[in-house]
Amino acid sequence: MSPIPENSQPDFGDVRRKADEFARHAYADVFVRFDRLRVGLDVNVPIVSAIIEREHDGEKEILVQTRWKPERDPLYSGTLEIPAGGMHVYENVYDAVKREVLEETGLRVTRFYPDIRTKTYAPKEDDCFAFVPFCCQQQLKGGLPRVGFVFLCQVEDAEPVPQHDEVRDVHWMNVSALRKIFEETPERIFTLQLGVLEYYFQHDRSHP
Repeated sequence: MSPIPENSQPDFGDVRRKADEFARHAYADVFVRFDRLRVGLDVNVPIVSAIIEREHDGEKEILVQTRWKPERDPLYSGTLEIPAGGMHVYENVYDAVKREVLEETGLRVTRFYPDIRTKTYAPKEDDCFAFVPFCCQQQLKGGLPRVGFVFLCQVEDAEPVPQHDEVRDVHWMNVSALRKIFEETPERIFTLQLGVLEYYFQHDRSHP
């Protein structure tokens, strides 16, 4: 394979500076903590996302919301998204999902699919365990360098209510209606979640 011409290679230093500048303003609280870990390192931002399902009048629905960060993230503000957010340091991934869903929708997660995880091992007081998410996701360019774990969830039988000013219009949407948006006007959906939805639509989601 021929080497890539030098003049066609991206300026990774410039890419990182732009990403840092975006993150410093868009995610100030996360960036402050994370920047301490980045000294001399290039690292990704761990996140969790939740596809929350329910059966309603014989139809499957997914909980969606409108991303609303006009000052910090004008590019994606107004797009549809599923609940998601960053993980705290050493936070259990399942606890992170529960926290983000509660923070954004006011609802409590009651069940995960699949719910496959090992016991926690700590031979040196270094708690570790393995788990199986529904799928994973990664942002390769632009914005934050996110790497995430996506879970299928159910929540308590209650109506969602947006809990802070970063999301609006939290509501249930029929899966066929969401698929139509995905297929015909994907730009209406937060880019990070497009791959997640493709995977969701293409795979069997039956549960015991």
